[in-house]
Amino acid sequence: MSQNTPNSRPPCPDAANSVTCEGCVEFLLDYVDGVLPEAERFKFESHIAFCKDCEVYLDNYKKAAAAAASAGKQDRSRAAAEVPEALIQAILRTRKHSH
Repeated sequence: MSQNTPNSRPPCPDAANSVTCEGCVEFLLDYVDGVLPEAERFKFESHIAFCKDCEVYLDNYKKAAAAAASAGKQDRSRAAAEVPEALIQAILRTRKHSH
């Protein structure tokens, strides 16, 4: 991710204590999940504050994750609605007899 794009922000004034764009990608999942240790989270957020490209990448990642989660919920709901009632009852009867 380039720091020299027309829309980029000035370089991070504390770049020595920040992470690179590549480092942001490595921290992304833990950051979004809220499990990134405080020191790394600070470095990640410092970089995001000064790198427009990484800020956009993070935003797109969050949107994609939300869309995937939403699609998964819809698929589960649809699958549950497609199970025939007779099959559900047969499974329940079998469970009662096996206990």
